[in-house]
Amino acid sequence: MKTMRMRLQFSMGIDETTGVEGTAITIEVEMDNNLNEVFASVDHLADTIKKIEEFIEHLRKLYENVLPSQSQVLAESRQTMEQIKSLALKVQADLKKKKQEINSVAQTPERHSAESRIKEAQHSTLARKFHDVMSEYNQDLVDTAQKRQALNEVEARHKEIMQLEANIRELHDMFLDIAILVEEQVKAFDYVT
Repeated sequence: MKTMRMRLQFSMGIDETTGVEGTAITIEVEMDNNLNEVFASVDHLADTIKKIEEFIEHLRKLYENVLPSQSQVLAESRQTMEQIKSLALKVQADLKKKKQEINSVAQTPERHSAESRIKEAQHSTLARKFHDVMSEYNQDLVDTAQKRQALNEVEARHKEIMQLEANIRELHDMFLDIAILVEEQVKAFDYVT
C-alpha cells in the first residue's frame, strides 16, 4: 500500500493577508491500487473532456473564418464534429459505467468507505464538467445555425437585389432605345413637314 500525505497549512499566529489565526492540519490517507486506478481513470476522462473543449474552440475559430473558403471550413468542421461526437460517446459510456459501479457499491456495506465517497465525488465532478462542456457545444451549434440562417437570408436578399438591379438596367436601356426612336421619329416628322 502506498501512503499519500496531504497537508493544509496555515502559519501559527495571524495571517497578515487575511487576519485569521491559523493551524496546521495533516491528513493521511491510505492509498491502495483501487484508488490509484480510480484517479488514473478520472484523469483519463478529464483529459478526454479537455480534448472535447479544445475541439469546440477549434470549431469556433473555424466558424469565425467562414468567408475565406467555405467548402474547406465545412469539411474541417464536419471532421471536428465527428471527433467531438466520438469522444463524447466514449465519455458518456465511461460515466455511465462508473455510475453503475457506484450504484452497485451503494447496496453493500462498503458504501460508506472513503474510496466509495471519492469515486462518487469524482464521478459527480466529471459528469457536471461533461454536461457543461456539451451544453456549451450545443449552444455553439445553435448559435452557428442561427448565424448560418442569417447569412443565407442575407445572401438571398443580395441575390434579389442583384436581380432587381439587372431589371432596372434593362429597363433603363429600354427607355434609352425608346428615347432614340422618338428622337428619330421627331426628325423624320420634321423632315416630312
